[in-house]
Amino acid sequence: MIPEQPVYLEDKVDEIRQSGRLAYRSTALPTWCPGCGYYSMTEGLVNALTELRIKTEDTVIVSGIGCASRFPFFMDTYGFHTLHGRALPVATGVKVANDKLTVVAVAMGLPLVVATSHMRLAVTSILPTSFLTTASMA
Repeated sequence: MIPEQPVYLEDKVDEIRQSGRLAYRSTALPTWCPGCGYYSMTEGLVNALTELRIKTEDTVIVSGIGCASRFPFFMDTYGFHTLHGRALPVATGVKVANDKLTVVAVAMGLPLVVATSHMRLAVTSILPTSFLTTASMA
């Protein structure tokens, strides 16, 4: 049996840098709680944008309040921090204003309660806008 080679942080960072995934991340370190789902959401979004080769300047992240409000700050894309329960309408407006942009709305589970009508309109619209949400465990 061949012993496993150690993985060094510098090597891992170089691997990530060469993959292009760091292009989507800002230099600010996330301040979410350990184990928060936003870490996975960020990594998933970065992986998708990298795989689809969507330019950072063609991407807009729209956030609501709470932990979701920090999402645009940790991405090196355009960002828009909105009012409580208004991430989806603002994201829809951004897409209507420039349909060439990739628009992602990020919010906590509250839009499922507070902005149900916005969810219904966003889901039934013909505009391709992505919506990421996580349930608060608090």
